[in-house]
Amino acid sequence: MDIAALGHAPPLPWIRNRLAARGYTLVGADATLMPGQPDWQGLAAPGLLIDLDRPSLETARYRAALVRAVPAAYVELAGAWHPLGEHYGFMMCAAGDQTALAAARPLLDALSPLPGAWLAAGPAGAAGFVQRYLDALALACLTLPQDASSPLPDWPRLFDAQRALAGELVALSDAYWRSLDEAGPPDAALLAEFATPPALQGHYARALAGATLYAFGERGLLRDVLDRLWSRQAPPA
Repeated sequence: MDIAALGHAPPLPWIRNRLAARGYTLVGADATLMPGQPDWQGLAAPGLLIDLDRPSLETARYRAALVRAVPAAYVELAGAWHPLGEHYGFMMCAAGDQTALAAARPLLDALSPLPGAWLAAGPAGAAGFVQRYLDALALACLTLPQDASSPLPDWPRLFDAQRALAGELVALSDAYWRSLDEAGPPDAALLAEFATPPALQGHYARALAGATLYAFGERGLLRDVLDRLWSRQAPPA
């Protein structure tokens, strides 16, 4: 399969090298252009475009419609890109309809650490939401407040950081949930759906957003407990 690398997205050189090592033929960066969108950042193969541009929710859905009109398959791909991915594979979230994901599966399997070791997040727009959610969690883990002079956590700062993280995740989830035009707020059924393996979920991003709102939203199941805990700003007895 001939693949064209489009644009100058930062992970493209690492992606090109990993695909070339797995037997794919990489053609010139300008070999494929999609009508109406000359500044694509990603990969193109016959009948397929993989978008690496981390588009907004609205932009991803617009681009999916644009590519379907070609006609071709559109896949939004977001990941924790790192040079080591050339050798070990990338941690990735992919989004698109089932036909598009099936068309992209050989490339996604080649890019991931193992075949199938990538997350199908849902329709176009879902990958960006899930990756932003994961990025927020990763950043919170890397920036946990700690007093270097004490082996114990700085509890007030830790609770403040947790509260800020919960607020960020709720905001991300609320924006995604509202974009789905759901008939009502998330309910307990979403917790059971979220507990199933991601590969068995029809729309992982929806389950993630709904479970977050159900647990931590303004009227969330755990909101009152956490508010009381945060207000104390002290370690549990």
